[in-house]
Amino acid sequence: ASGDLKEDMIEVSGGGKISDFKLRRASGRRTIFTARYTAPDDSTGTETITVPAGAFTIPGNPNGNTEGRLEIAVDATRPTIVITADSQNLRDGDVAEITFTLSEAAQRRTFRTQDVQVVGGRLQRFRSAGRSGDVYTARFVPFADFEGIATISVAANRFTDRSGLGNEKSN
Repeated sequence: ASGDLKEDMIEVSGGGKISDFKLRRASGRRTIFTARYTAPDDSTGTETITVPAGAFTIPGNPNGNTEGRLEIAVDATRPTIVITADSQNLRDGDVAEITFTLSEAAQRRTFRTQDVQVVGGRLQRFRSAGRSGDVYTARFVPFADFEGIATISVAANRFTDRSGLGNEKSN
């Protein structure tokens, strides 16, 4: 019977793991199992979970079950961010165009000017550089009396990707 299906009969591609495998309900000809799937750290792509043909028996069918397959889109990689400037040496009155390049799009409205730490000046005109949501631009205006090295950075977990994963800290 389908109740003889065991966790070790389930195949998982790509390094994911199945755990908490349980028989949930068996009634008549219908048997339901549940399990928890855990993706490997930093994985992205498609994982496949398969119950191979013949893994368990079915009354009246000497060949057992047909293959069961489930494909799951996985994104377990935290987004990264690289910050670049068109100028590294500014004088009074100069501005630098800053580009924030995300490894993947930020979830809608999760990356904002408040997420950027600035020392030695301020940002103006912070905005998305297109519809993709993975490039943002701003103008850096140094404080008039500031002398030294200005910095622009983004701490970890200031924005999320579409899978809800928080970002790595910027360069």
